[in-house]
Amino acid sequence: MNWYIGQEIVCVRSGKTSGLVKDKIYTILGLQLSGCKCHDVQIYVGINMLGVTRCMTCKTISDKITNEYWHSEIMFAPIEYDQNAIEELLENTLVKTN
Repeated sequence: MNWYIGQEIVCVRSGKTSGLVKDKIYTILGLQLSGCKCHDVQIYVGINMLGVTRCMTCKTISDKITNEYWHSEIMFAPIEYDQNAIEELLENTLVKTN
């Protein structure tokens, strides 16, 4: 997946301690690779909890304690807008109201 800072994403699964809410839309505020051999992408969406980060693939726990809660990319899906569908909807709405 090609993630980027500022991208709107939706949470596709929530965890007991993750602070994430399933189906809620978040904005990517930070990206990093996990510190383990997997080098999985981790995403920061502004949730702050003191603790460590764990790789969802190999379950390695980082030794760095941080206030920023980094989540695995598997927790999210990108929001994709169909610009043509939006324009068509707007055109049909304008035609009906005029």
